[in-house]
Amino acid sequence: MKILLIQFYQIGDIVLSTPFPREIKRVYPEAKIDFLVAKGFEDVLKYNPNIENVITIDRKGGVKELLDVIKQVRNRKYDFLIDFHNNPRSAWISLFSGAKTKITYKYTKRKFAYNQLVMPKREYAIKMKSALLKPLGIECKNIRPEIFYKKEHLARINEMLINYGIQQYVTISPTHKRETRRWPLNYYIEVAKYIYQNYKLCSIFTAAPNEQEYLSPLKSENLYGKAFFIAPKMTLLELTALIDNALIHIGNDSAPHHIAVACKTPTFIILGSSSSGWVFPDEIHTYVNKKLTCQPCNSEKCKFETIPCLTELKFEDIRQEFDRFFKRYILKGIL
Repeated sequence: MKILLIQFYQIGDIVLSTPFPREIKRVYPEAKIDFLVAKGFEDVLKYNPNIENVITIDRKGGVKELLDVIKQVRNRKYDFLIDFHNNPRSAWISLFSGAKTKITYKYTKRKFAYNQLVMPKREYAIKMKSALLKPLGIECKNIRPEIFYKKEHLARINEMLINYGIQQYVTISPTHKRETRRWPLNYYIEVAKYIYQNYKLCSIFTAAPNEQEYLSPLKSENLYGKAFFIAPKMTLLELTALIDNALIHIGNDSAPHHIAVACKTPTFIILGSSSSGWVFPDEIHTYVNKKLTCQPCNSEKCKFETIPCLTELKFEDIRQEFDRFFKRYILKGIL
């Protein structure tokens, strides 16, 4: 049995698709599973032992690139194609793939490209995505995502920690491309100071290479270099190693959050426009929000100028809940 899974991007969405090769292999051990992603996102799957081949497509490529990928897909003669991404480009690939069974969501506007349509329930994101495995007779038993890295990635992180003089730490990822999902940076700085003053732990702030400038205000803080640091530019798998060895991960609903879930690192997530359906259903993962009547709106733009679901949610409002969570899971790691 040959199966192609499609999830072009983003990092978080690909991470949320990683349980499925493992679950397919559980039911069909001999299955050969390939995964199609956009170029630049291969590292999420690079060392996954359940995936035979990672195929890439250039997001900036034109018709020729699309035709080349379609040809490559057709030549592999898949029995099943499962399209988690469900956009126009993935639909064309599905339509001309030659796969016997082509599966996506029932609400797609491009039904012509598929012959099996599934309507998922509104629940945690991975559970929703897992509905697409039902035509294969698969009920997912373990929905935890996974991401694999090598010793050399951890070695780079250990070298960084030695240079910083850090032994134990928390990670904070305050960035997000959508402002409606981005808790203000100065609030995160307040959290980092509180952690240092009350728990004597350093916080390591992370950001993608193209987001480093967003963290520049940290360097003017008087506790910078003592209570918190900015992680240097690093690869995705180095970031994974960093988060994997953190005591806790704090941040917005973004890719590092999903990486932390894959690493089984406890997460404390601040939600703005996002729904709690993006938070893994496990007691070591929790979230807080302002609980406004307009939440969650899942919108890229707020109808209010100030984005009250984020700006009006002060650290003092969530400090008690933060302390409970911190003491329950983090102090175990310290002791």
